[in-house]
Amino acid sequence: MLSSCYQMRVEVQQLPSNTPPNAEIYITGDFNNWDPGDESYRLNRLSDSLLYIDLPLGIGEMEFKFTRGDWTTVEKDNCGYEMDNRSLTYSGDDEIISMSIYSWSDLEPVDCDQITIVLSSLPENTPADAIFKLAGNINSWDISGEEYTFIQDDDLKLPMLTIYRPGDLEAIEFKITRGSLNRSEADGLGREIKPRSIRFGEADTLFVEVKSWQDLEKARENMITLIVEGIPENTPENESIFFVGEINDWYPHDGNLRLEKNSKGQYFVNLPLRAYGTEYKFTRGNWNTVEKDSYGYEIKNRVLNREKSSDIVVVSIWNWADLSIPLGGELTIWVADYPENTPEDAELYIAGNFNNWHPGREDWKFNRVDMGHYFITIPRQGNMLEFKITRGSWDSVEVDKNGEDIENRTYHWGDVEQIELEVQRWKDL
Repeated sequence: MLSSCYQMRVEVQQLPSNTPPNAEIYITGDFNNWDPGDESYRLNRLSDSLLYIDLPLGIGEMEFKFTRGDWTTVEKDNCGYEMDNRSLTYSGDDEIISMSIYSWSDLEPVDCDQITIVLSSLPENTPADAIFKLAGNINSWDISGEEYTFIQDDDLKLPMLTIYRPGDLEAIEFKITRGSLNRSEADGLGREIKPRSIRFGEADTLFVEVKSWQDLEKARENMITLIVEGIPENTPENESIFFVGEINDWYPHDGNLRLEKNSKGQYFVNLPLRAYGTEYKFTRGNWNTVEKDSYGYEIKNRVLNREKSSDIVVVSIWNWADLSIPLGGELTIWVADYPENTPEDAELYIAGNFNNWHPGREDWKFNRVDMGHYFITIPRQGNMLEFKITRGSWDSVEVDKNGEDIENRTYHWGDVEQIELEVQRWKDL
């Protein structure tokens, strides 16, 4: 029996499975000015799955929601969407009202019975009048009907489809098509892909990027040829070279992207036209054998760009990470011009990321030649070179012509064999 002082008991008999253990649950509504963490309205716990609160007499009609202590943790519906306020009316008799909480605003919904699939990206060669349909286990891979046709969303301006769980189906496997299984989505090389899969309850929205269409990537006129006209002399004779990049998720040993040899003995690979503009590198099958620059240092990702209207791209490979033979171990930096008010007996120093930015160490002092020019030869190391010129201290570092600090001079080691520069002004002069 309820106590005579309390006439209505609200029970929560089910919580979302991802509710934090021993989380405090609160009821909030128009009876407590919608305070989401009011200790007077914290539910009591009888067990892990049963919580309750006895509401006082006179509460009458009420609107309310449940929280875990603040509005960022307010309850949501089973798909994580905003829900209307709950409402109750005290009838005057002792009552026990049982309820369930389906999800929390700060946690992924786990009991959603619907999934919305959004086509967030489509290949450039997708026909303008294309109609997109889903084929999968949810429709026995039969796309003759209209039920699983994507429609253009007015807000997102993207094709989308909402699927409701049929019966007790736990997951769907599917592909995106243009109305026929012969016109299904493909990977970046136009190859057939495995069916996609998503479980109901994992998420309420799935954004899908279609990389290519099987039927539109097979035509020869939609291919380009990448030719490697030069490779390192120490490349093992019988080892394969692979193209690796965005179009195959940077997998370094993709047999479909193994380079072949043409009649001239040059390595080449055919790529889909849509590969233009993507980033890539070459390997000999793993990242330990990735290409390097001519000095044996890491290079930036290449970008596949064609010249004019040609469908042939020609490049060279300079070095391999595991077989690196640098072409030169040192870099010479010249100061060919400097301010007129530079003292005649001035000594110049280089400070950078290779010497802990020390502004005046003797072993990083420039040599001076008869013409008044300064030079220093330093060993190549690392990947990027950053430095400034000083006269021995940070008070006498180089600045711009207005006396303002300048950014560090920055070079990629592999891009330069010698640097000639001008100092515009000294900070102390």
